[in-house]
Amino acid sequence: MSEDHPESDNKEVRQILARTGLTSQQTMSPLRSLSGGEQTKVKLADLMFEPTNFLFMDEPTNHLDDESKASLRKGLRNYPGSVILVTHEEDFYSSDWIDKVLDIEQIKKN
Repeated sequence: MSEDHPESDNKEVRQILARTGLTSQQTMSPLRSLSGGEQTKVKLADLMFEPTNFLFMDEPTNHLDDESKASLRKGLRNYPGSVILVTHEEDFYSSDWIDKVLDIEQIKKN
């Protein structure tokens, strides 16, 4: 992560990784040694380095535990831009932070 973001010092990189719920030991481990959920957290941390106003997320909750999903939901709720979210987890998106749901299965039936 430090190599991908040379403008950031190691402390800032570790702080951003920690915000995703990774432990200090995990932040120092090779990516290939991390679980699928931990690798997803690294990818989410990578997104935090670049200012954006639009996110397209395809199944972002895969491999995440309930606590991590809640953190992701909170982060997306506070995100100032627009989000297109593709997910099969109705529990993740069925709340007051989603403006519109497009149910592809329902469209196919009609």
